[in-house]
Amino acid sequence: MLIYVMMEYLSAPIANSPEAHGLPADAHAEYWRAHALGIKAVAVILAENGSELSVTTEIVLHNLNREAALSGANAKIEELAQLCNTDPLTGIHNRRGIEVEYAKYYTGGFVTNRRHGVVSLPQAYALVIDLDDFKKVNEDGGHPAGDLLLRKVAAILQDNTRPKDTKARWGGDEFLVLMLDLAADRAKEKADVIRAQVKKLTSTTVSIGVSSVDFTRELEKTVEEADTALFMAKLEGKDCVICL
Repeated sequence: MLIYVMMEYLSAPIANSPEAHGLPADAHAEYWRAHALGIKAVAVILAENGSELSVTTEIVLHNLNREAALSGANAKIEELAQLCNTDPLTGIHNRRGIEVEYAKYYTGGFVTNRRHGVVSLPQAYALVIDLDDFKKVNEDGGHPAGDLLLRKVAAILQDNTRPKDTKARWGGDEFLVLMLDLAADRAKEKADVIRAQVKKLTSTTVSIGVSSVDFTRELEKTVEEADTALFMAKLEGKDCVICL
């Protein structure tokens, strides 16, 4: 077992190797010299404490345990981040989750690039999707009926958008989709497909407002424009798509 652990350890340059630290070839000898001195120092400490464990085994086990602890901690952090960014009812992003995705492109009001002074931002569109007469669904069937409808709409969004598009429950019965690298006419087409699929597969309809995304502005400003388009869709009689 000990031989197996040491072989596994020595075959992977994760913990103690110059390669793992990105050192150039001419620094490898110096690294191993320092490493040997470190082993000697640990050996002295173990001897003084009456330990029967060999210094090599001690170092191997220490590093394996450290890597396992770090790996577990990182996995836990990722798990917690996923939970914080996901809507528990629908399984898609919540408001915080889509804000995190938007922040990957948000420039804070200015556009910079180290070489040219300009950074290329993707052409993107925001779709604000609101369920028509959702209050009536809750009144007629109770909250379980409303929850089921929200899950169905979220599934329709997943099925009718690309993996690169960010889908989120923006709040209540309102959803937000960010579509990257898409022309204006294609954004309108995508929105129409979503509207038609909701009407076909559920007992309700949706109104959708579409607006272009300006990544020099905060997400809320982009959503305000899409909300204006959504309001116009409601005035048009609902179950329609309006683009600004």
